[in-house]
Amino acid sequence: MMLRLIVSIMAGLAIAVLLIVATDTLFHTVSTTPPPDPGNADAMRDYVARQPPALLGGIVLGWSLAAFSGAAVAARVAGRRRGAGWSVTLLVLLATAANFVLVEHPAWMAATALLAIPAAGALATRLATPAKAGAQLGRSE
Repeated sequence: MMLRLIVSIMAGLAIAVLLIVATDTLFHTVSTTPPPDPGNADAMRDYVARQPPALLGGIVLGWSLAAFSGAAVAARVAGRRRGAGWSVTLLVLLATAANFVLVEHPAWMAATALLAIPAAGALATRLATPAKAGAQLGRSE
């Protein structure tokens, strides 16, 4: 049972990372300015500051979709255990927060992402792990 939980979290995290990489790749492709060296925090901050809000909002949407998809996969693979979905959501949230610490982003973007990612993960986990009918009615089984 523990192995299944670990595998489910790894699978969900793999899906989330793939979607985040796809989102970031699309962002850099659509952006009108070439991305700077990722190791140069000042250049990255200036690069992000020059991007249109709609493009930055699309990134937040992509990160949220990644958290949703990863959490759903993890919860399903884990046999509908909510902890797997929440684990993936937490890891995506922590990685996003680390990104905001390393590279300054607009405050609205950080606030939106830090609210949208847990909301997306919570929704996916809830949808992937429906409560039993008796529990929904307040009856114990």
